[in-house]
Amino acid sequence: MTGMEEARARALLEVGPGASLEEIHQAHQRLRRLLGDPQGLFLAPGMDEFSEEATARVLAEVEEAFQVLCRVHQGASPPAPRPTPVLEVLPRTGVELRKVREQMGLTLAFLAQETCVREDFLAALEADDFVRLPPVSVSVRGFLGAYLTALGLPAESIAPAYMARYEAWRAGR
Repeated sequence: MTGMEEARARALLEVGPGASLEEIHQAHQRLRRLLGDPQGLFLAPGMDEFSEEATARVLAEVEEAFQVLCRVHQGASPPAPRPTPVLEVLPRTGVELRKVREQMGLTLAFLAQETCVREDFLAALEADDFVRLPPVSVSVRGFLGAYLTALGLPAESIAPAYMARYEAWRAGR
């Protein structure tokens, strides 16, 4: 596909004419996760009905739309894609999670927008400050899952150990 129009690119990424480059980037990342990660939390129902070729075509359109809108946005170049961290050992504590986030160059403010989780809850997750987290395990698990997914980390491998520490803390209160 060549020469995608700005209006089509905006419709594809679902961003309005006044969208900032950051909003365009976030929309792009959400669509990539939705379409490209079969193990992701945000997989749409029925995505397995699409062939790999169809999914690849849609992902190519998403990429082209992103490039078009980055060029339109006052000649700005697109932000570098966030690499999925390659870790020798999976992080088990909030402090280790914070180090991974910082190595990726992401701020808590950005992750709060990306995950729709309040920044103070994300900071509490990273500090293992369980007192500042909601007293409901399902909320903490949801916040943690969104945080890990936004970082590109395997939530199914990291969350159980973190939640076990949280539950042990709750039981000891």
